[in-house]
Order: sequence, then C-alpha cells, then structure tokens
Amino acid sequence: MIVAIDPGNYFVSTGSSGDFGAYVTPDNYSITIPTYPLYYLPPIPSVHTANFTTGNQLDTANNFALQLDLTRQDLRVTLTNVAGTRPGFPLNYNLTVKNIGGNSQSGSVSIDLDNKLTFLSASTSPDSITGDTLIWNFVNLMPLQSLSYDLLTRVDSLAIIGDIVLSTAQLLPLIGDLDTTNNFDESLSIITGSYDPNDKASVPDNAVPIVFMQNGQFIEYTIRFQNLGNDTAFNVIILDTLSNHLDIGSLEIVACSHDYYFNLYPSRLLEIRMDNILLPDSAVNEVKSNGFIKYKIRIKNNLNLGDIVYNTAHIYFDYNQPVATNTTSLEIVSFTELNEITYATGEIIVYPNPSSGIATVVFNNQEPISGKIEVSDMSGRVVMNIPSFIGNKVPLDLNHLGSGIYLIKTELSQEKKYYSKIILTNKEK
Repeated sequence: MIVAIDPGNYFVSTGSSGDFGAYVTPDNYSITIPTYPLYYLPPIPSVHTANFTTGNQLDTANNFALQLDLTRQDLRVTLTNVAGTRPGFPLNYNLTVKNIGGNSQSGSVSIDLDNKLTFLSASTSPDSITGDTLIWNFVNLMPLQSLSYDLLTRVDSLAIIGDIVLSTAQLLPLIGDLDTTNNFDESLSIITGSYDPNDKASVPDNAVPIVFMQNGQFIEYTIRFQNLGNDTAFNVIILDTLSNHLDIGSLEIVACSHDYYFNLYPSRLLEIRMDNILLPDSAVNEVKSNGFIKYKIRIKNNLNLGDIVYNTAHIYFDYNQPVATNTTSLEIVSFTELNEITYATGEIIVYPNPSSGIATVVFNNQEPISGKIEVSDMSGRVVMNIPSFIGNKVPLDLNHLGSGIYLIKTELSQEKKYYSKIILTNKEK
C-alpha cells in the first residue's frame, strides 16, 4: 500500500504487516492513502494528522482500516515474455492469474502459443493441450491470491529475424466478471539476433494520447534481468527512480518472477528486493538465469502536450556494480479519441530501435495492407514521407537524418493510424 504525507509530497510503502514510517522535518502533516486498492471500501479514517514542532518527535497510531467489498468478482491474467526471442533458442513465459475481487473463484486459464513456438514444459503441467493451446484449471482461488505458471518453449530455428511472435492468454469465467478486459493479455515480440537481456519496456510504448492521461489509465512497465556473471546471484535489487510525471500513489506491482518485497522512499526511489533467490548464471542454466518485475502506474493528469516521461532502472546482482537498463520515453501527444492510436507493442513494431539508420516497420496483420508513412522530428517537421506502400513490412532508410528521436506516423487505407518513436544513434549529419 502507498501512503502519502503532505506537505513535502512524501510517499512511503507499507511493510508486509501494514506498518509504515517516514522521517520528516518539523511541520503540520496530513497522512492519506491516495489510491486504495480496487474493490476496497474507502479507508477509515480518510486522513490522519501529525504535528511536529521540534526534532526527535514521534507520532504513532496513524492506522487506517480497509475492507474488501466481498460482492465483487474480478479475475486478472498477465502474460510476460521473460527473455529475448531468438531463432532456435528457448523462450520462457510467465503466466500470472490473480483474484482481485472479493470472493473465491474457480475457472481456467489458457495460452495460445504462436505457431513459431514449440511447447517444452511448464512448472505446473497443463490439464489439457490441444494443438498450440494449453489450459490449466483452478478451484477456489481466494481474494488477492495469485497463481503463477512458468512455461518453457523453443523458437523455430527457421524463424526469420523481424518476424512477429504473438502469444495470447485468456482467463475464464467471463460471466459475472466486472472487468473482462483484464481477462485477456498478449505478449508480442519480434525475432531478433543478439539482445540486451537487462531492459525496461512500457505499454503503451513511445506515445501517449492526452485523453489517456486525462482518463487516468495506467502505464505498465516491465523490467527484465539476467545473470550474465560466472556464479549464482543470491540477491537481486532493482532501483527505479520514478519520474516526477508519474503518480506514485497509483503504483501497483502486477507480476514478478520471484518472491519480492518493495520499498518506496521519499526521493521517489522504488526499491524492489528479491532476496536469496539463487539466480543461476546463464552458462549454468540459460532459462532460469532470467527474471522480471512488472508494475503499473498512472501519469499525472497535469502534463502538457510534448512533455516526455523518462525512466531508467538499475539492477544490482549481489555486490556487483549496477547494470543500467535502457531509458524508456513516453511523449504526451494530441489525439481526441483513444482509438486513434495503437502502440508499437500492439499492431506495429519498429526495429531495430535504437537504429543507426536502417529500420523496418512491421504490422501485426496476416493480410497485406496499404497506406502511407510520415517521419517527423520532435518539432513536428516532416523529414521523410512514403506516400504509399503495400505489405506487412516497410523498410525505412533514415541515413540522411541526424541523431535524435523521431515520430513515425502510419495512416492505413482503412483509416487507422499508428504511431511509434524511433531513436537514431551515432549519426552526425
């Protein structure tokens, strides 16, 4: 649970027993729970006060009572690609089911694997396998309880770099479920060669319509890591300083590969600790040397067009120097309707990204499509125009452009628009 302390815009996280604390300077403070969990009744009381006139003072018993609404029914599924997608190599997924409602639920969860994947094994054997569809049944999943399934597959050795791999998950029952949108999830990736296994990604990716922010919808971040050392990593710590543009009070951990706990410090530092997880190095066990954490958070609703939300995480394996992930960027852009934009993690992928000049736009569509593409710089100036194309892959020669961030706008003949960003590096023009 996230607790807010004002003035000072302090945020702290509760421990496993619900306790929380913070060091503050002398002042009069209000203590609140800015965003209480879904399907919980409002906390009682709504606010506590603490008054400090000098140092070395302590204020205790700032307790909040929260009660789950037992009439609510809602299940959520999360599907995560834990590692890179390379021809002939293993690809492991994590499938997480959580009962976020108020009563126990029984049902089933399934995954439809992309036909470029071959199923090898799972941490819990499926109850049924039909073609590329695997199904697990569960009984009496209690409120706030989670189930986790780890799947091991292998990518077809004849898969072509640049091809899309799309696997989908579905959670039943749908009848009576208050939010059926979270009963479905997908993992979309592209076939690559070598890759950096310590990375950070967001959904949506690159561009966020301003109405998305105004409607209070969540951004989902995934941080992946792999032990590339030469021995077991006992502890993994992830430090993620959250952007000032993010609403810390809305933070929620969605899924994780290992047991964890997290701390939130007044400096907006999110610390995720996975103690004694005994993560093997990649030479000993390639599959189990990987891990991830996935969380969701809202963007503050006071941002302006053109504002960009940056985030970088640092991963510590025991006492070694930290490994920095890539920096994610989300720009607030102008759209009037949510259906005017689809993100790079959905219907469109741009790779490689970053690029040194040559890139490809790939559409997640089995049938050839047609449209036009514009590439603009961050000032809105159009720097490249493809007036028409037909097909699922469109090559882009950006060698004439300098280094920087560019917006790719694709408008299809079906009146659909897709947006993505590309970062050009090592270019002097």
